[in-house]
Amino acid sequence: MEHQRNQDIWRDRVIVGTIIGATPPAWMASAYEAYRAVVLNPAYPCFYGTQSERLGDIYYSYVDDGCLHHLPETLRTFLAIGTISDRKRRNMALFLDPRRAPRDHEEARAQFWDVLAYLRDHDRQGAATSLDADHPLWEFSFGGSMMFVVGASPTYLSRHSRNLGDGMVLLFQPREVFIDPLNGRPIEMEARARIRERLQAWDGMAAHPDLGVYGDPSNREWRQYFLPDDNQPVRGQCPFAHGPAARPADAISERSEKAGVLVAGPEAGLVLAAKPVSA
Repeated sequence: MEHQRNQDIWRDRVIVGTIIGATPPAWMASAYEAYRAVVLNPAYPCFYGTQSERLGDIYYSYVDDGCLHHLPETLRTFLAIGTISDRKRRNMALFLDPRRAPRDHEEARAQFWDVLAYLRDHDRQGAATSLDADHPLWEFSFGGSMMFVVGASPTYLSRHSRNLGDGMVLLFQPREVFIDPLNGRPIEMEARARIRERLQAWDGMAAHPDLGVYGDPSNREWRQYFLPDDNQPVRGQCPFAHGPAARPADAISERSEKAGVLVAGPEAGLVLAAKPVSA
């Protein structure tokens, strides 16, 4: 019984809206186990992620059957937890329903950016920075907090470090996790170099050329969020650069529905999902 409790303790950190410890849908247990098996592998490149998972510092949420409507409140709840936690590397892993897994890498990329667009368009506070996405200090923000977002997908067939199971996973990492809590300084370059070496060993390919350091004049954060499955540089503009700062929800719905993500149109008041959430 105690062993089963230890196995299931992750459920206490599932967030849906304002609820911490929400009941996940049936598919999430196997999705979580697949993710956990990868992240806890001793050879997994990001040892910080391994440590956070082992210590129980990662929270979880899900998109069930394509419904996004709880995500803004869910992310606000997660960020509130971070403000009262001392010296913890808090991250949130968002699991997308594997029954709606993308058919190819381009569709996965569209789903990833549609989730971020939905959050941006339902952010009460607006962007934490007025910087353009092409600025080296730009980062995705929500609720006044800047976050690096890692996109993992089953469509990564070569870049194995970004494949965490049969469904997509978005990992939200507040910028604070990249600061050493003991000295208040950014993570040392030595640690970054070790992660790069482990990436090459795990993936069997060199680290992507767009992986950089926040603030470096040549670095663009958004290019690193959802990488190609090869080492071709990311071209073009950040998807957030297209259209007005807050795109109409009907435009997002039309594109997202094609990619297997359901969101509300304007007739639903911008807050209602097409299907109810399991909780």
